[in-house]
Amino acid sequence: MKARLARLSVGLALAAAAACSSSNSSPASTSGGTPSVAQPVPVSPAPGAKIPNLSQPVTLIVQNAVTTGGSSTYTFEIASDSGFAGKVFTRSGVAEDSGGQTGVVASTLPAGANYYWHVRADNGGTSGPFSAGRLLVIGPAISIDPPVPVAPLSGSTSNGWQPFTINNSSRVGAVGAMSYKFDVATDSAFTNILYTGTVSETGGVGGQTSYTPPATSPPATTSLYWRATALDNAGHSSDPSSAVSFTWGAPKSTAADKATQEGQVLWPGAAPPGQPGHIVYGNDWNVEPLPSACGGTFLSPPMETLRIMDALDRGLAPTDAIQWVSDHGYPTNGALWYPSLNVIGFTFEYVGIRPGSSNIWDLVLRGEC
Repeated sequence: MKARLARLSVGLALAAAAACSSSNSSPASTSGGTPSVAQPVPVSPAPGAKIPNLSQPVTLIVQNAVTTGGSSTYTFEIASDSGFAGKVFTRSGVAEDSGGQTGVVASTLPAGANYYWHVRADNGGTSGPFSAGRLLVIGPAISIDPPVPVAPLSGSTSNGWQPFTINNSSRVGAVGAMSYKFDVATDSAFTNILYTGTVSETGGVGGQTSYTPPATSPPATTSLYWRATALDNAGHSSDPSSAVSFTWGAPKSTAADKATQEGQVLWPGAAPPGQPGHIVYGNDWNVEPLPSACGGTFLSPPMETLRIMDALDRGLAPTDAIQWVSDHGYPTNGALWYPSLNVIGFTFEYVGIRPGSSNIWDLVLRGEC
């Protein structure tokens, strides 16, 4: 009797285990031995993934489908619409990978478009349902990165309109001739733009391009923002660079700085109207003692030269600058404007506009007394 009860208990336990196993399998076998096939789960690319055009072809990867049959094969489809009416890629019979995920390399898709992809599993003549369509974005054939601001940087102070400089954009594809649009605004959203200007690229990829707004009186606010956007002549553009905040300050007077180095005040009395920022000083404007052709030495540049140069820098024409300095009791050291030469002559030197430039002034010494 004890042996019979033991055999009966074992039989009941095996029946219970079989019932438990049947209730937990997913999916369950259908009648007649037809396998049941679940949806595969898309893994990569992620939903809405943006794939650069040069990163094609794209590999589509799914988690293997659960099925009551053996190994499955898979059908991948890519379409230009979410309803999959316009299929642009189909690959069926893709063998299941034993590692748990199966993938396929798609053909190269036309650039600059949105696509949708899905996949189903096929097992023993039974096709499972397609997975939900997943958005895939292929980037444009041509792309231009935003330029990178160089100067002025955030938190800096710009004395007058110094050049706004960027590192030129990197780009992909056959872009046209490049230029950069610079914006200067009172707010980071650029709803109130004070100045905008477009300049041609200099230096190509790896180079830098600069823009200087037109000389003007100080803006109403000194807290400003600037950004730049890359453009080509075929209508392609980058996103704007990051907005850079900076403080606008009144332009510095180069002539006043030189006078200070010489231990003098540029304008001890009246000063000409306007603000500096109209001209650029050449490379040889260093304060130094120089020998005179008439004997002795003199400090170069003399105050007469510095005062007239500052008047020019404030926007006065050469004859007006000389006249203003003389009218207000400052010596001019015999300054005389020679319009045919674009030169102002003094006793020991002259200053002239550099050939080919409209605002660069150079200092040249003279040999006579």
